[in-house]
Amino acid sequence: MISVQITKSNTNYVGIQVSGHSIVKKDSNRGFFQKILERFENRSLKSEKIEERVGENVVCAGVSVLAQSLFIFCKNNDFVKSENIADGFLKFDLIKFGIESNSAFKMVEMGLKNLQEQYPKEIEIVYLKG
Repeated sequence: MISVQITKSNTNYVGIQVSGHSIVKKDSNRGFFQKILERFENRSLKSEKIEERVGENVVCAGVSVLAQSLFIFCKNNDFVKSENIADGFLKFDLIKFGIESNSAFKMVEMGLKNLQEQYPKEIEIVYLKG
């Protein structure tokens, strides 16, 4: 199960932690899109259920893209106070927050909730007070 913890202080988003959304393969030094392309070229999608392979299903990919995009946006705008990135784990807290960061978090939150509605057994979203 993918676990998402969103931390809010009053009306501001101040942090997020996502775990269980991806795994790092031995060939992780190759480009992400190159790995995806090779996986699809080397097998028939009809003969294998991608959803059953940890770290490779559509839900994991969706959560990864949302969380990583949020992190990149916040990092590039100097909003990030602390970060912890590991195999299948992303956590960061904000030092600055306001309209821009709240809008980005809200967009990601909406995407995560949409995925949770479609795949309730796959995603858990918890809210923490910061």
